[in-house]
Amino acid sequence: MTMLQNWTTYHPPQNPPLELRAGRIEVSPASDDGAQQWDEFALSHPESRFCHLWGFKKTLQEAYGFAVTYLKLTVSGKLVGVFPSVAFRRSGHLISQPFVEYGGPLVSDLPPAQYVQLPSLLLAEADKAGCGSVLIRGGQGAESLADSPFARREVLQTYGELDLWEKSDPWKAVTHQARNCVKQARKAGLRTEIFSGPQAVAGAFYDLYLGSMKRLSVPPHSKRFFQSLAFNLGDRLVACWAFLGERPVAVLLGGCTQPRIHLFVMASDHRDWKIRPNDLVNWGVIEWASSQGIRHVDFGSASTSEQSRFKQKWGARLLPYAHTYLNRSTKISPSLRNHSRTVFLQKLLWNYLVPVPATKILGPMIRKQLP
Repeated sequence: MTMLQNWTTYHPPQNPPLELRAGRIEVSPASDDGAQQWDEFALSHPESRFCHLWGFKKTLQEAYGFAVTYLKLTVSGKLVGVFPSVAFRRSGHLISQPFVEYGGPLVSDLPPAQYVQLPSLLLAEADKAGCGSVLIRGGQGAESLADSPFARREVLQTYGELDLWEKSDPWKAVTHQARNCVKQARKAGLRTEIFSGPQAVAGAFYDLYLGSMKRLSVPPHSKRFFQSLAFNLGDRLVACWAFLGERPVAVLLGGCTQPRIHLFVMASDHRDWKIRPNDLVNWGVIEWASSQGIRHVDFGSASTSEQSRFKQKWGARLLPYAHTYLNRSTKISPSLRNHSRTVFLQKLLWNYLVPVPATKILGPMIRKQLP
């Protein structure tokens, strides 16, 4: 079983000194020299996800060539927050973050007098990046941004999170239904293994992923995206694989910070669904996370009742999931929901007209335009 190494933790002061309380917040681009300090700060924050880490920045640059804007927030020279984002001039948004469900600023020890300055400062950075607005996905821990006259927060759905720190026995944390599914998978001869770094996305991973994305009518990432992510996140990219004999049949991929593992790719061979490989890899992640001292398993957002029930089956509680939109003219801000007929038709055409081998070529090209 893979064990995580070098889990560094940064502990900000519990009672900020007077110069922090009285100083003015400043926003400036973060440099490669500050990558370690950035990650130490992000890893210490209770709401951090892997998309807040410096390695995700490098992946976005290497795999897609994006104009990445990682901003540090300081008061009197002290780091009090980080804001990862990418400029999408075509849509006019500075997005935090693309391709994942979360983003937004992580702040610590920032008094209200300085916090209220954030929306204006972030909009100023959006202007510099050639964007007129800021779109924040998730933004857990930054809900107070919505109090700004420049902000609009819209709850879109829910996300599921299992609190492992409250559970002495993770097996008892999941429902009776989930335990039966795991037992069924094991009885059928399935077994799991945990891999991290490049091994997490090696072998059959990309073929399983392409097939799953085709069934979901979602353009896939390139293989290079996952290889870059594995290199830049190292042991923080973790996958639970299910095997039937020596044949891989399912994989669940997640990114780790000290507080949590965020699950973001589920891929499997549909021919084996009857023996419950998807259930087994979910349990495998929970069991592994508990052994590593990880406090939360984030199952991601749920847009349908079926997805909600699946997450609740594993003991996850459903919490509000929102996007926050910053714009100086909130009167013209569009709804953050997207239920257009055009998107539906695009998915339909993708599912029925594009063969799987072609998706690995066309998918990344489309993905780059749909962050």
